[in-house]
Amino acid sequence: MFAVPGDYVCGSLHIAKAKKLGVKFGAKPKLSPEQLKELKEKRANGILIKDLMTEYKLSKARIYRLLSG
Repeated sequence: MFAVPGDYVCGSLHIAKAKKLGVKFGAKPKLSPEQLKELKEKRANGILIKDLMTEYKLSKARIYRLLSG
C-alpha cells in the first residue's frame, strides 16, 4: 500500500500535538546522570572499556558514545 501525502501531514500534526502535551519520544536513557558521571570518572582513572561494558551492561559503541558526549 502506498502512503498518501496527506497522511504524512496528518501524522506530523499528531506528533506536534503530542509533543505540546509533553509526550517524550525515543528510547529512555540507559544511565542516570549520576551513573554517567561515574562512568566518565572510572574511564578517566584507567578502567578498561571491556570492564565498563560488563558493569553497566552496555555495548562498546554505547560506552564510546556516552564518553564522547
